[in-house]
Amino acid sequence: MKITKTAEVKTPERQGEGFVFYIPDDFPGTHFLATGQSVDINLGVVARVPKGCALMSSSSPHGMVETSVFEETRELIVTITNTSWEVVQVEPGSIAVYMMLFRVKTEDIEI
Repeated sequence: MKITKTAEVKTPERQGEGFVFYIPDDFPGTHFLATGQSVDINLGVVARVPKGCALMSSSSPHGMVETSVFEETRELIVTITNTSWEVVQVEPGSIAVYMMLFRVKTEDIEI
């Protein structure tokens, strides 16, 4: 997978079976999310996902994350939702999300 950075952000790192993506340095301020609150974050990275693959969010230290990219080039934007009972702090430079690159087998449904 190839990436291009579009903001001042730490370069994603390989960790275990996936990649760690960070919150850009120019993310506006620190956000405190109560249970159930969400924030959309542009990760400042354009990912070129190879043909036959999907880049999918796996987890976040802040709660649930929603994003996936299939066989295309796209700027990564994630929605982080606090699913804990505690207030979580989301701030520039911290880990945003852990994502994994999967091979996708596409077949038609047959009856």
